[in-house]
Amino acid sequence: MPNQINSKSTAEAYTALDMLDISALAVNDMKWMNMAISHLKREFHRLKKRTQEQYNVNDLYFDELDEFFGMYEFLADNRLEAHQYIAEKYQTEANQAQGGNL
Repeated sequence: MPNQINSKSTAEAYTALDMLDISALAVNDMKWMNMAISHLKREFHRLKKRTQEQYNVNDLYFDELDEFFGMYEFLADNRLEAHQYIAEKYQTEANQAQGGNL
């Protein structure tokens, strides 16, 4: 199998601008993921409040789901920061390749 991989006649080349496009897409995807998690968390807390007011349900029944929202927020924020860092790196490389014109 290594011979098959190495025998490829044309190597694909990717520019910093290509990588910037991919990284920017990842950043936007994670921003949307963060928005979705925030929306779901807000709806959860609204539903929790109504349920507690109407049925006098203890916080204990909601703690695990609330903790999961915290975990998902942390992971999404962490990944967003990582994608932003990579996008900035490729932005710098693309600027340098274009002579600072981007």
